[in-house]
Amino acid sequence: MTTIHNLRSFIEILEAAGQLVRIKQPVSLTHELADVAATLERSGGGAPLFENVTGSLWPIFAGGVANQKRAALALGCSEKEVTDVMGRALDPKNGIAPVRVADAPWQANVQTGASVDARTLPIPTHSRGDGGPFITGGVIVSRDPVSGRGNLSYNRMLCTGRPASVLMSTSGGTSAPLWKAGPTRSRRSPSPLPSGWTRRL
Repeated sequence: MTTIHNLRSFIEILEAAGQLVRIKQPVSLTHELADVAATLERSGGGAPLFENVTGSLWPIFAGGVANQKRAALALGCSEKEVTDVMGRALDPKNGIAPVRVADAPWQANVQTGASVDARTLPIPTHSRGDGGPFITGGVIVSRDPVSGRGNLSYNRMLCTGRPASVLMSTSGGTSAPLWKAGPTRSRRSPSPLPSGWTRRL
C-alpha cells in the first residue's frame, strides 16, 4: 500500500480504490456543497472532491473516512481490523512524537496579525437554519493556561466575522474546563485548529 504522508496522498489512494468522486461543476458553499456531500454519504458514493467551489481559491474535500472501507484505507488495514487498529492508535503508550521541520507545506498560505480573516477560507454553511458558515471537522488543540494540561477536541465553530469565531463547547466535554478557566488579558490560551490531517493524528 502507498504510504499516506499528507492529505494529497490520501486522496490519490482513495481515487485508485474507486472511493473518490471529482465534482468539476461549480458548487455553492451555502447549503449546496453540504447537501451533495451528505447525499453521496447516504447513497454509499465516494468521498467528494469539489474542484470548483464558487468564491473559493481552493478545492474542498469531504467524507474522507465516512465509511469503513475508507477508514481502512486511511489506517492501512482491512475493514475488519479498523476497530482494533484505532484502539491501539488511541493508547497513549503508542503515541508518535512530532517531527519538526523548517518549511511545512501547510505554511504555504499564512495570515498573521491584522490580516487574519477566517472569511477568506472556504467554510460551508451546512444546513438551512444555521447561523452562518461552520467549521465542523477541525480538531482544537488547547492547553490549560494554569495546569499546562493539553487537550484535543472536536467543536463546531461558527465564523462570525473578521477574525472572530464562536466556539460551541458542551459543559460535559473535555475542553469545557479549559474554557471555564478562561484566558485573560494577562494569560493567553493559544488554540490552533488543524483541519488538514494525516493518519498519524
